[in-house]
Amino acid sequence: MSDEVQDHRCDKYSDQLTELALGVLTGRERAQALSHVESCRRCADELEQLSRAADTVVQVAPEVEPPMGFDVRLFEKMGA
Repeated sequence: MSDEVQDHRCDKYSDQLTELALGVLTGRERAQALSHVESCRRCADELEQLSRAADTVVQVAPEVEPPMGFDVRLFEKMGA
């Protein structure tokens, strides 16, 4: 596959790689992204870097519970 065609395919997955690294990509998009990563060294490397960055952030972020009623106020503001 030419580099230009591969780059175009990779562009399609750039946002999904971030979501995949964060563990928030689900369903069909997750399966498609994982399938692409298996066949694309460039995207596999990028996913590895993104996953390491996400893991580092999780490790240094303080574990703080939101204040009481936070979820209720959030859903009210969202109109739910």
